[in-house]
Amino acid sequence: SDPVWRKHKAYTYTANALNTRVDADGLVAFNPATFDDFESWKPTDPSPGEEWQKTSEITLYDRYSHALEATDINGHFAATKMDSKQEKVLSTVANASYNELAYSGAEDALSGSYFGGSVSKGDATHFTAPALGHASVHTGYSSLSASSGTKAFSFEATATADRKMKVSVWSNKNDGLLKFKKNGGAETPFPNIVERRTGANGWYLLTATVAVNDGDKLEAWCESGSDGTYFDDFRVHPIDAPMTAYVYNEYDELAFVLDNNNLFTEYEYDDMGRLASTYRESFKYGRKKVSSYSVHYSNEPNSNK
Repeated sequence: SDPVWRKHKAYTYTANALNTRVDADGLVAFNPATFDDFESWKPTDPSPGEEWQKTSEITLYDRYSHALEATDINGHFAATKMDSKQEKVLSTVANASYNELAYSGAEDALSGSYFGGSVSKGDATHFTAPALGHASVHTGYSSLSASSGTKAFSFEATATADRKMKVSVWSNKNDGLLKFKKNGGAETPFPNIVERRTGANGWYLLTATVAVNDGDKLEAWCESGSDGTYFDDFRVHPIDAPMTAYVYNEYDELAFVLDNNNLFTEYEYDDMGRLASTYRESFKYGRKKVSSYSVHYSNEPNSNK
């Protein structure tokens, strides 16, 4: 098959000892006798000279050429997770690699027992509500329904540094559990669920952290404490890696944005697809409207407001 050409690395020329004179416009003067050409394509010398500084590198693509992971000039990662059809962005994170983050709101089409981004539904049942705002979902139209002791929303992260991992999920009951295994060890309840607070529609946010070492395999999941528990908006990411997640409506319009604390901003649209209202979730007020928009047309030609 024909090769696929994609952007890989970016370099900046920083000059060398023989090319240090700066022109009046602030640029390094070009001296063809001493200029060290970029030599990354020469098989005898695959590395550029020291005056070429790597500023970024895309380290992972999907089959449709979406960039999923990249590093910056300091070697810090940023990553993106797509849905199972590789059409829409589910989540983004800074300061973490692709295998250190996960998000699922159960909105995604299942491939076997997995949602996009390698998040398993576990043994729970995939629930789809008839409309937005249903009591059994936190955002969107879907969630997972679990009976007592049933595992839901499972993901295995691979740590790239010694750091703390943060796991959070929304539940419609206050008896849900967060559990983990490190490197295939024993199942362990998180010892420090630091939040169990109510948000929109009386849902409870469970959040916990656990320390990992470079190279550790951390499997994390939520588990129901009673029959008829619903879970939604499950996330795993390093605590020092800000994460944002996205939920879409049936028209592929952005309906919810979940911030680093797993609290949503909701967007409502009118029948013509124009933004009509914005809501914000908080622990104090639940779901509260923060802005509304309307379009008024005048009789003057080429005028509307």
